[in-house]
Amino acid sequence: MVDSVPTDFEWGWETNDSFTPVITEFKGVLGAIVTLQRPPNPLYPNSKAQMRLKYDFTDIEVIESKEPYEFPIFSLEVTYTPKMTASAFGALVDSLGEIVPPEGRSNPRFVEGLRCHMKWSETLLRGQQNDKWDDYPGFAWKFVGIEGYTADEGPSLNERVLELMIGETETSFQQAYYGETALQTLAGYNEMTEKLAQGELIKEFEEAGLIKRDEENIFVSA
Repeated sequence: MVDSVPTDFEWGWETNDSFTPVITEFKGVLGAIVTLQRPPNPLYPNSKAQMRLKYDFTDIEVIESKEPYEFPIFSLEVTYTPKMTASAFGALVDSLGEIVPPEGRSNPRFVEGLRCHMKWSETLLRGQQNDKWDDYPGFAWKFVGIEGYTADEGPSLNERVLELMIGETETSFQQAYYGETALQTLAGYNEMTEKLAQGELIKEFEEAGLIKRDEENIFVSA
């Protein structure tokens, strides 16, 4: 989706991707990522039009802000610079890649509809410093947690695994477990995988009274 922007639209060139926002840490549901076109910077003759990605969040929970913020929505924008790692977009994508499975790391829309924990964080940026392009320390938005991929933003690893067990046989559960790549980002995955390989995981869940087997040897809630 690309929204047209009038050629005389004032983006506010006195600010850039590194200005400090009102909210510096929050949680909210990412409803959509909207693509915008920003016209060339009139202050620079060689400037070109830029693509901006606008992240719209709803049902937000403010964790830290410079001033009171009582609204249920919040939006943030970054310039789309896929070939520039030292940028606001690079910082955002890198933080996403540290949380989600491989198939979501190159797709910004992978987390649309999920509750995300966002933080205005230190990072390395590249821009004009003393009339030349150089890297410098700055700030940018980063993903800290994402529903279903980090324990504090969704079900824990045990809860996710229990959900996978219910309605499955031992064999089909193991297939589901190894096929659920999202589990790999959750704390304790390696230890749990080792227990499953050694035949201890299912026994542990049964002894804890979390599951039992029916007459067809299918796992059901205890």
